[in-house]
Amino acid sequence: MAKTYDKTYDPFTGITTTHKGDEINKNLEQHWSQDVEPILKSNKIKRNNFDGYNADKSVKSVAEIPMVVLYQWMTEDNVFLFSMSPQEQHIYLRKKLNDPQWAHLRTSEGTY
Repeated sequence: MAKTYDKTYDPFTGITTTHKGDEINKNLEQHWSQDVEPILKSNKIKRNNFDGYNADKSVKSVAEIPMVVLYQWMTEDNVFLFSMSPQEQHIYLRKKLNDPQWAHLRTSEGTY
């Protein structure tokens, strides 16, 4: 059975990091959790009431992505977004955010 060794909360990101160890199998695991409900509610409100552009229409917001989702993508896709070039990041995020599975992350309608 896994034993929890450490649990910390980062108020800046809202992420709780938990370290668990299994003494029988000699495994150490790190888990991340985050309450994403406020972010998803905010995204829905913005998507329904906001065209995505700032006041002078020079910048468009397309999504707000919780940190735990970035961790999930990093693990599942074996990528580290912040080590990619800006062009690679753009291609990767466009693919993810245009996927209907991740529509709840969008803050404006349309395709990215």
